[in-house]
Amino acid sequence: MKREKPENLMRVSFPSRSVNESLSRSLAAAFAALADPTVEELCDIKTAVSEAVTNAIVHGYRNTLGTVYITAALYPGGKMVITIRDRGCGIADVEKAREPLYTTCTTGERAGLGFAVMEELMDRVRAGDFTPIVLVRDGKPFDFTFMPVLQYGPSVELRRYPTFSQLLDDFYEQKEAQERVKQRGQDFIRSVTQARNRTAKKIANQEGDLAKTADREKLRQYGDIITTNLHAMSKGQAALRAQNYYDPLGGDADIPLDPLLTPQQNAARYYKDYKKAQKAEEMLTLQLEKNRAELSYLDSVLQMISLSEGDRDLQEIRQELMDNGYLKQHKKKMTAKGKVKIVHAKPMEFRSSVGLAILVGKNNSQNDRLTLKDADKRDLWLHAQKLHGSHVILKTGGVEPDEASLTEAAMLAAWFSQGREGGQVAVDYTQVKNVKKPAGARPGMVVYDPYQTAYVTPDEAVVKSLAGK
Repeated sequence: MKREKPENLMRVSFPSRSVNESLSRSLAAAFAALADPTVEELCDIKTAVSEAVTNAIVHGYRNTLGTVYITAALYPGGKMVITIRDRGCGIADVEKAREPLYTTCTTGERAGLGFAVMEELMDRVRAGDFTPIVLVRDGKPFDFTFMPVLQYGPSVELRRYPTFSQLLDDFYEQKEAQERVKQRGQDFIRSVTQARNRTAKKIANQEGDLAKTADREKLRQYGDIITTNLHAMSKGQAALRAQNYYDPLGGDADIPLDPLLTPQQNAARYYKDYKKAQKAEEMLTLQLEKNRAELSYLDSVLQMISLSEGDRDLQEIRQELMDNGYLKQHKKKMTAKGKVKIVHAKPMEFRSSVGLAILVGKNNSQNDRLTLKDADKRDLWLHAQKLHGSHVILKTGGVEPDEASLTEAAMLAAWFSQGREGGQVAVDYTQVKNVKKPAGARPGMVVYDPYQTAYVTPDEAVVKSLAGK
């Protein structure tokens, strides 16, 4: 019997590393797309290939590194055959392998679907039992499937759709929006990072110059010693060795001189250098204070870019950077009445376990607006102590909040700050009426007193539960 010749053929091999499982899914789906399959068929192929490759990696090679081979052939009439091979050890007990979650992985970290589950999967496929599902992590879709996928645990939400058509429309629309935000965010990050690095370099240079002024008293003392010894000096001397009456031990001082200057001119030069160092210290101290505030502000902008969820959030940050001279001003949109059109994004909103609203700012301008304009003066304001992060408002209506709501609001302040990954975080809180903005301060910068401090450990599960209320 003559063997049928494929119309198209793909052969791929790659190391048996777990990171290549997703690669195998993509390669198989891209090749299968040539046959114009349905969405359901494409999902079937991706799932089957992924599980077969996983079996090769986990069972075939176990704790060793080998090679996985994929051969995909497309025949006339749309028939497709995909073969996954490995040269590993195989499975000794096939009956046991039919048990759900069977694995030969000795560490217990990995588990395949098992033959029984694979057979069940194929039965569902034959029966047309499909459920359009998008997998969502941290509020962002990252994959879709035709059946519930439970391997990721509670960290991934399974978002069901009535049809695959609606699923695909929403999935790719959101993915494109994410890519736009990511790209624009990267542009911002590049601009802000460059400004930040310039400021940090400027601070380092100024700190070096300031350190040099610390020894300025010696300049004045040298001037005094030269003046005292003018009678014993003459023009042309390169140095003066004289008693140092500023030395508690009464030792001598060796003072460098300019031989082209008279003794009086050498003394005047040391006094002049002393005054210059004194003035430099005053100027450098002021400049350092200003530049350190600027560095802190730019660090806060970088933190806020990471919280951006859409174009409107990024537009607010862009406007903030333009207002502060870090980006070029664009032509502002005007209303029909000739006023500048400003569209503000809304802060993130959460609910405590007893139903109190908790608002979280997503950028510095929004932090200012939330704290200084929108919040009731009796509400509670929270912020991670001495860390860049969001302003958090616990809406109390003037009533003393319960302990759980206060802890949950503090948890949000810690989570949306630089302390997210750092274990226990100190969070300051006070009534909004105690929060003030100094004149000329950068967006998001405030001072507050009196205040209290809570200590919490950021917990992603708690944050997600508050978002879902």
